Amino acid sequence: MVKQKLSLCLQLFSDYLHQFNPMPKKKQPYNRFKPGDRVVKKSNMTVIGRPINTIERRLPKIVHGEVLEIFLMKNKRGAFHPYCKVKWDGQSGIDTAAANRLWFEDDKDKMIAHQVESIGA
Repeated sequence: MVKQKLSLCLQLFSDYLHQFNPMPKKKQPYNRFKPGDRVVKKSNMTVIGRPINTIERRLPKIVHGEVLEIFLMKNKRGAFHPYCKVKWDGQSGIDTAAANRLWFEDDKDKMIAHQVESIGA
């Protein structure tokens, strides 16, 4: 009888503590890109020229490729971020690219419009 009461008491106390510090949720598997998807790389904008008031802006060369593999890589703080191994067209090697820098090839026009809008060109 005492063991049952003790067990019930521990369960209630555990439930009480759990409401203040819930268990962390497991990270969902990354499923935006699949192997074989065609992608383009979202590059950094380049700014050329001086002085500042006469800056000429241009879009960088857009690179097309195919996703070979998706994996999670750990950063210095211990957080996992998705990366893709990509075979770029016209290049012999395989490159690792952060998944947040890749767009589907079908959405290339939308990506270019977004880049031009963000720099005000």
